[in-house]
Amino acid sequence: LFSNCLGYFYTICWTLDGYPQLIKNALRRDTSGLAVDYLFLNFIGFAAWTVYNVAMLLDEDVRRAFRSRNGGRDPLVEPH
Repeated sequence: LFSNCLGYFYTICWTLDGYPQLIKNALRRDTSGLAVDYLFLNFIGFAAWTVYNVAMLLDEDVRRAFRSRNGGRDPLVEPH
């Protein structure tokens, strides 16, 4: 239960972390505080994290490789 709550909290924080700056820029009608690199890299990181989790959840070859390298244990990725 704690692990699930922590995972949800982490995902929500990561998803929402860029919005305050975007809202501030929209209200000011100025992008002086916005780092485009940050937004781009955050998007790339989120996409990579999504691909990793989907592969661990749905691809049996990936799950088999994980088991062979981790003493037969299943990946901890679960659908919610």
